[in-house]
Formats: sequence, structure tokens, C-alpha cells
Amino acid sequence: MTFFLVIAAGSYGVIATTEAPAVTVQPGEAEHTLQSGTTFTVDGREYTVASISAEESDGTVEGTATLEWVNVSERLTASWANNSTITDGNRTYRVLIPNVSAPEAFQLRPEPGDATNPHWQNGSQFVDVDIDGDGFTERDVPIGRYLQANESLSNRTIDREATITYRGNETRVISLTNESATLEWTADVTHTVELAHRANATLNDRTFLVFFPSTDTIYLDSVETTRYFDRAADEDFYRLRTNGFWAVSILSGFAIVLLVGLAYMPRRR
Repeated sequence: MTFFLVIAAGSYGVIATTEAPAVTVQPGEAEHTLQSGTTFTVDGREYTVASISAEESDGTVEGTATLEWVNVSERLTASWANNSTITDGNRTYRVLIPNVSAPEAFQLRPEPGDATNPHWQNGSQFVDVDIDGDGFTERDVPIGRYLQANESLSNRTIDREATITYRGNETRVISLTNESATLEWTADVTHTVELAHRANATLNDRTFLVFFPSTDTIYLDSVETTRYFDRAADEDFYRLRTNGFWAVSILSGFAIVLLVGLAYMPRRR
């Protein structure tokens, strides 16, 4: 019984006097240390920390963050279907493409405002408006008549392969069929990257481990050189060994109880 008591006490002593290794990225190890508003570069691409949202509970930090980067002169395209509407500035237009096999041009027709109650009947658009200025609203005024009475609402005619200004950008028509017009332009586009605690993030084709040491700081450490994963492996090994010592302590305790029980059993005479 003394043997099992020593084994149980020794196993428990090991458990009580050892601590699990901290699975962390230490200060000074990370390739990038970031806070809200920090700007940094990864292989020539500049990122900015747009926001950090993190909370600490029982000494553990959990959080997310958003990075932004701008792709200068990114190629963009849009396809405008016939009879669809598009918005440019504060004006909405309807795309009108001739129903021919090879249209040479299409039109952008200004859409009437909601105050005119635009509506459709049998495939044609109408509005309710005081068309002749007599103070009375006329119902079901054809859209063509309404536009003719308002010079500021004249149609825009766009030729095949023409260059126009769309949303402030020089835009070229690269394709035109009787179903749709396709346009192309370049513009500076802001992209976002979401970060999460203890997760990987890819920035400009490089992969980083994200670690929040506090609620207002982020470490980005290259997955190729970080010591975080070595520490995680050490913790797994510690947990495995600790579970083994617990098993030895419990089994030794059962053995002690069993031996004590046997010692007090009545003897046969």
C-alpha cells in the first residue's frame, strides 16, 4: 500500500508543480506589431489597420480586425442589359438598345422621378404629371412626350466602342449586342482583409499568423518562422503527459482503497 501511496503522491506532485507552456507570440518576435490606424507594407503592398474589435475575459483576448489596401488602376467592367437601369451621379438612366442584329449605338434615357409616379402599361412607360402647365396633373402621359417637354432630360446616345465618363472615370464600350452593352474602366479600388485571433491571414501571397496580445494590439508573424506552433506542440505534449500522470494517480488511489478494503475483510477460520 505504501508503494501505491508514494506513486499517487508523486504523480500528483508533478501535476501540481508544473505549468502548461504559454502558447503565444512573444513581444519582439512578430514581423509586424499593429494598432488601429497603423500602416505597414508587405512586399510592396501597403495595408492600413482600419478597425480592431477585441475583448478580454479571464486573461484571454478574443478579437477581429479589418485591414484595407488600395489597388491602383484596377480594371473594372460592367454589363448593362437592355431595358435595365443604371445610376450615374444623382441621375438614373434606362438602357435602350435597338433590337437589331448588330446595333451601332444605344441610348441612356433619363428615368422620371418618383414624384411623377412612373408606371408601365402593356410594355410602355407612363407618368402622371402637369405636362402643359395648367396646374392639373394629367394621368398616363407617355414617357416620350414627357421627355420631349423637358430639354434637361434628353437621351444620351452612345456609339459602339465610344469612350464616355461614367462615375467620374473614363469608360470605354468594349462590346455591344442587342441584349447588353459591356463597358470597361480603371479606378482605384479599396479591398479589405479580415483578421481573427490565432488564425492565418494571407497578405499579398504571404501567410501570417494573427495573434492578439491585448485588445488594442495585433501581432502578425510569418507562419514560416513563428515559434507559436512549436509552443502549441509543447502544450499538446504537456497535456498528454499531464493526463498520463492523472491516470497514474487515480489508478494508484483505487489500488490503495482496494488494499485497505481487503485488509479489513474478515478472515476465514
